[in-house]
Parts: sequence; C-alpha cells; structure tokens
Amino acid sequence: MEKSTTNAVRGRLGELKMSISTFAKNMGISKNRAFAIINGERAYTAIEIEKACDILKISIECIPDYFFGT
Repeated sequence: MEKSTTNAVRGRLGELKMSISTFAKNMGISKNRAFAIINGERAYTAIEIEKACDILKISIECIPDYFFGT
C-alpha cells in the first residue's frame, strides 16, 4: 500500500476530528487492526472499504484516492 493512500485516510480522520480508536470502534475492528490498515501494514478488505467510506463520508468516486493510490 502506498504511503499517500494511508496519508489520505489519516488526513480524513483529522478533518472529521476522529481518533483511530473511534474509527476502529465504528468499523467494528480492533484498534490494532485499525492502526495496521491505516499505517499500510495490512490491506483493507472490500467490506472494510465500504464501512470506512460510510464512516468517513467518502464518495464511491473517491475510493481509489483513499484506498488504492492513483
């Protein structure tokens, strides 16, 4: 995973003033899992991308920018 994509998600969390712990809770995943995917150590699953988009208010058109790098 590219660093720019992890920075995009981290930046969006900042824009929404949401901690990674809160993000993890809303996603229904452990804090360790949340830190790993946000830091690019693990990949998001398709279901996690869908949930993250809902939580972070990311439109479908912007998914590549946030999760796959362009």
